[in-house]
Amino acid sequence: MKILFGTILLIALAGNCWGQEFELLEVEYARYPKASVSKTDSIEAIISEYQVSFLLPAIQKEKWSLLVGATYRLVVPESADRQSNDDLFFLGLRFAGVFNLSENKQLIVSAYPAISTTDEPGSFSGNNFLMQGGILFKTQKNEQVSYSIGVISTSRFGRPLILPSLGLTRLGNKMKLDMNLPFFVKTMWSYTNRFSYGLKFDVNGSQYNLNNETFNGSEVDLVRFSRVRLGPEFQYRIVGPLFIELFAGIAARRTYDFEIIGSDDIDLSLDNGLFLSIRLYIRPQLIKN
Repeated sequence: MKILFGTILLIALAGNCWGQEFELLEVEYARYPKASVSKTDSIEAIISEYQVSFLLPAIQKEKWSLLVGATYRLVVPESADRQSNDDLFFLGLRFAGVFNLSENKQLIVSAYPAISTTDEPGSFSGNNFLMQGGILFKTQKNEQVSYSIGVISTSRFGRPLILPSLGLTRLGNKMKLDMNLPFFVKTMWSYTNRFSYGLKFDVNGSQYNLNNETFNGSEVDLVRFSRVRLGPEFQYRIVGPLFIELFAGIAARRTYDFEIIGSDDIDLSLDNGLFLSIRLYIRPQLIKN
């Protein structure tokens, strides 16, 4: 316990010295109960998601800084009805360069190379590689409001896309709005200094390459998986910068498409359904001078 607390304290001090507020480490488990495939009631599936990620300061200079991290995500289809039940595996590295253009303006350049495939032995190849990233211009208008605009490359919608990005953070006495369009919006209200509640919308997913996999006797090139989640969220600060979060509600637009070589795609997207997510994360609270 002393070692764990000491590690949390050390990470918290690193975040405060950095002068930025962000989540240094997160562990999430999400469960999606049984739902039918949209185009047929004869197939049902249960989905579980596991994710671990971290983002740490690496270099700090007067005019620029570098953050590095990684994300591991595992999507597990748990229905015996599925003819292809391989787990979907995602491992990405995260690099973000933050350049101070002026006292209140920053240029953020990020790169997110990743491997996205099944977890079968021998399934890794160059075709599994995805390159994501973006360029954002951020402005700190005052202590309460900041906003950003830019362009990103992402596979969160189940396929590689280049999209515009708009971010906004607004702080009130007890309310915080955090928005990163097109895939994240959260509004939280502080009830006590430990407990807060609110609403959240998020999108996540990826394109997964399948090597020599078959479905109904046809060779599968790749799988596109994504989902949208909306619902209430509850956060509790356990100790110091360590938080626990409960997020539940409706999962919609649950894409699960198989791209078949030399034939039409097979759409096994799921109906809208409930979900439950539990997340632990470390977010240092900045010490203001």
